[in-house]
Amino acid sequence: MRVHAIMVYSLKVTCAEATTALQAWATFLLVVPTVINIVSVVFVVLTIVQITRLRRITDGIQSSTNWLTRTAVRASLGPTAKRALLEYARKKPGLEQYVVAPPTVASIDSGLPQDIGTVR
Repeated sequence: MRVHAIMVYSLKVTCAEATTALQAWATFLLVVPTVINIVSVVFVVLTIVQITRLRRITDGIQSSTNWLTRTAVRASLGPTAKRALLEYARKKPGLEQYVVAPPTVASIDSGLPQDIGTVR
């Protein structure tokens, strides 16, 4: 059996040389994740701002719809005008979820067309 001798060369490297050799990688590994985190935080902040704006807009739409309904009831609009308002609201992108269909004229006891604001 032969024994193979492995020669180990010892390298004499100082701490300063090792630090210099790893400096580029250390900088890369610290800067890239930091930049990604900053971009993520910016996206989170922009998302929060957009959500608060959307809440204000939907609250305004809901308030406008409520005022429109109250005005229609107070003004005692006829069934045709109410249907026209409901059709308009159904076609608007933000209003269709708030539309409640009024009772049909045929479902009312008397044959006379009545108004929601009319009291018997």
